[in-house]
Amino acid sequence: MTNCRTSISNLPGIACCCAGVMACCLSASAQDEPGKTPILVELFTSQNCPACPAANEKLIDLYETSEIFPLTFSVSYWDYLGWTDTFAKAEFNARQRAYADAFDLRAPYTPQAVVDGCLQTTGKVSTESIEQKIDMTRTPHGHEVDLNLTATGLELSALETIPAAEVWLVGFQPGVTAVVPNRGLNQNKMLSHVNMVTDLTPLGTWAGDDPIRLDFQCTSEACVVIVQESESKDVMAFVEVPGQASLERPAG
Repeated sequence: MTNCRTSISNLPGIACCCAGVMACCLSASAQDEPGKTPILVELFTSQNCPACPAANEKLIDLYETSEIFPLTFSVSYWDYLGWTDTFAKAEFNARQRAYADAFDLRAPYTPQAVVDGCLQTTGKVSTESIEQKIDMTRTPHGHEVDLNLTATGLELSALETIPAAEVWLVGFQPGVTAVVPNRGLNQNKMLSHVNMVTDLTPLGTWAGDDPIRLDFQCTSEACVVIVQESESKDVMAFVEVPGQASLERPAG
């Protein structure tokens, strides 16, 4: 099976999963319409991690200048240093560990950025380097998935049978969220996070053959549904869904 890792590794001058290098890949639909489909970038960070504030800021800078959709996940590995991360949850740790297994890493670490589920980096590189890799690796990968939002959830279908997939509902706080720890390694520092994740819910699995319908509600400020291959974790598709912020927004 050809996935993002094998597709990118076959390009000249591109190496997947290299420490200190972030490269990105787009779905086939994005290749057809450049600039229309953003790239999903997940940053795993911690309010106690000394290198994370800079990575948080770089993700914000990239969000403001490039075609990406960022999600920031807080993890709790650093909580022993005297400050309990206010957004960390066990399910976020588990998601990062699943990526560590998929990338054959010895263990999770922070900061870590995962791009389209197919490549990972320490998150310490410059935004210029990231943008260069995005431009270099605009290549189709994975499989086209059709996501159709309904009044009660969404429908998933594909033109051909695809590998089994996981479907996730991610709740987040849209825009920038600031936190100032009063203890720990980042004591009294203002830590900014973009699209801070608050909830992660598995909606189910999809065999990849017949269309399926998944009913759910977004009870967070905003939500995104992510469809990714169960084995490789490559992101097949993702879509924003209406959340409480949009429902409470005055009309007009």
